[in-house]
Amino acid sequence: EINTFYFDESITSGLLIHLLKMNKIPLSEENFTNVIKKASETDSEFCQALADWYCHYQEVFMTAAGLYLHKEESEEIFTSLLGRLMHSPLFSEENKMKLYLHYEEHYLDGAEGDINLPENIKISAFSVSTSQEMKIRLMTSLIAKNYRDKKSLAEMTWEMSESELQKIFVQRTAATLTLNDRDICVPLLNMLRK
Repeated sequence: EINTFYFDESITSGLLIHLLKMNKIPLSEENFTNVIKKASETDSEFCQALADWYCHYQEVFMTAAGLYLHKEESEEIFTSLLGRLMHSPLFSEENKMKLYLHYEEHYLDGAEGDINLPENIKISAFSVSTSQEMKIRLMTSLIAKNYRDKKSLAEMTWEMSESELQKIFVQRTAATLTLNDRDICVPLLNMLRK
């Protein structure tokens, strides 16, 4: 175990990445603060080393996820680290869902096709989300990424206030829809046309 308190200016980003990969620095708020001061957070390799570090110490990470994800300091770093964790096979599904729920509003921004979550997390997130807009966005994102399980998509529409959308996935010919909130459904309908 290495005491990060003694890090000075001579420590390089490469050495930090190596120490993190070798699991020589336990994750703590103090160690994180000392490590982050000495490295370039915009370095892709360093961001990956941070994500891997968090995977090794998930319990500690989850106690102060906002700090470790650098949410307040940099939206770019936050987005990169969150995406890496969500796609990491080392990060537990349970913790991925906790992060999703905590940062659900983050996924409301941007295009539906750009929601950076694995397919299984999108499906799980759909089930736990209480926002109809988010449910539509997740469905649209799944379809944008070529998710074509019509039975599952029909079940998803049944869970929403827009159950009329179910017709799209169960009727074999044309469907006439009477929607409650047409505006939030338009991106989904546009994606289905493609």
